[in-house]
Amino acid sequence: MLATLSALLALGSPAITIETATGGKMAPLAERGQKATVCFFVLAECPICRKYSPEINRVVDEYTKKKIAFVLVHEDEKISLVDVRKHQSEFSLRIPTGVDRSHALARYARATAVPTVAVFDPAGKLLYTGRIDD
Repeated sequence: MLATLSALLALGSPAITIETATGGKMAPLAERGQKATVCFFVLAECPICRKYSPEINRVVDEYTKKKIAFVLVHEDEKISLVDVRKHQSEFSLRIPTGVDRSHALARYARATAVPTVAVFDPAGKLLYTGRIDD
């Protein structure tokens, strides 16, 4: 497994897709002309993740205009899409949202806890993984 992850990181961004809040698919690391992509890894029921919702909104509002793309990534593979949309609505999250059911994106981002943020360059190379407020 570690050798496979190392190989993926050496090659750049793999074609990782996650399920959207509406049941479609998105490729969060696909280049769309952004300067960077930021993924927030969360669990809907985690009190610490919930506490960070206003900060996530603030960061999204401030940096979207600077051509930074954002994705909120739920790491509970069993969460229903209804609950994903409820979480979005309850916390007024203004960010594309998906579910990483296979945890492929979390593994690629080296996200081992929630909440975690990962920053990728336009080619999908991992630049940072860590706390949201570091």
